[in-house]
Amino acid sequence: MKLIWPIIRDTAVYYWEELFYLTLFNVIIAVAIIPGLVFLDPQLEVPLVLSVPTSIILWSAVPFTLFGLFHTVYEIADGKAIKFSTFFRKGKENFKHAYIWWAINVVVVTLLLTNIAFYNRLQVNWGIYLTLFFIGLFLTWLLVQIFALTLYPRLETPGFRLATRNAMAIMAMRPLPVLITGFLAIVFAAAGMAIIPVGIFMAVVLIATLINMTTRHILREKFGLETETDD
Repeated sequence: MKLIWPIIRDTAVYYWEELFYLTLFNVIIAVAIIPGLVFLDPQLEVPLVLSVPTSIILWSAVPFTLFGLFHTVYEIADGKAIKFSTFFRKGKENFKHAYIWWAINVVVVTLLLTNIAFYNRLQVNWGIYLTLFFIGLFLTWLLVQIFALTLYPRLETPGFRLATRNAMAIMAMRPLPVLITGFLAIVFAAAGMAIIPVGIFMAVVLIATLINMTTRHILREKFGLETETDD
């Protein structure tokens, strides 16, 4: 528990110090995300076979913006001065990694959601257990991938497999802080979806800053300082 307060404190401090830029970055990401969400709205009654591919296409800018954000948040926590162009420069520098990460996640998330939907429709008692199992896998996968995003800037030779493996290692080092900050990230995400201004102006950057600070503090506690994790 001793890590929780420093993580939350530093998240608030760094977020406040770069409030202007982070708010702008959140707006950019919201603009990239919202069109895809519209097509997934059940009220539109668009068949999933059409709505899901359409949403994926509309989300084509999302990986670029997420990698730009997570690398920029890392720069902020590392004490480096940022500019508005930093966000786009980091997205451009990591273009290949961003879209490999995105493509793999689209496939994995689609498979997990398909299994959840399938077993949820089964009219048998054991169907609920498999549904819960795949929901657990889905949430675990999302948490691992959010932590993986914080590791790409820290790796000398970044890659999906390495970032994912090291994300799982960090989560295993200190599971309690990871679970608590993961829960807070879910709260921020839920607030962003339920309260429009929160989603547009702050939810995504708060999650990115919080998870980055969690990774930073766990690495500091384990190694004594921020260090590369690809050894």
